[in-house]
Amino acid sequence: MKIAQLNLVRPEISPDQMAKLEQNKSHLILVFGSPEFFSQGDLSQKLSQQFKDVQIVGCSTAGEISEEGISLKSCIITGVQFEKTPHFKTATAKFIQGSDPTVAGQSLGHQLKAADLKSIFVLSLGVGINGSALI
Repeated sequence: MKIAQLNLVRPEISPDQMAKLEQNKSHLILVFGSPEFFSQGDLSQKLSQQFKDVQIVGCSTAGEISEEGISLKSCIITGVQFEKTPHFKTATAKFIQGSDPTVAGQSLGHQLKAADLKSIFVLSLGVGINGSALI
């Protein structure tokens, strides 16, 4: 696996930073950032336009962890290139606060069902959801 990682301190991405992600030939881009990175500017839109064939997933955080350490009010973007197993799949399910998370979990299970499934990585609300019921 090869990674290229960016630590943004403003909700914008420069051409040089975009080039770093492109050079990695990423199969997956993980985006974890302070909420303002998703509500201000057009970071998500720029990433989606630039990387049309790349799966982009992430969520807002209360603190970000990168190879540089822990930071606050930033956005960590990690491009991941899988050298041996580039086959993976992403799925989403809606969850309404107060509803049964088992329904969302079943939806994810149906979307991801495969005989050769090896592992899953789940991003979910930090509070207000029973994680055990979700999975």
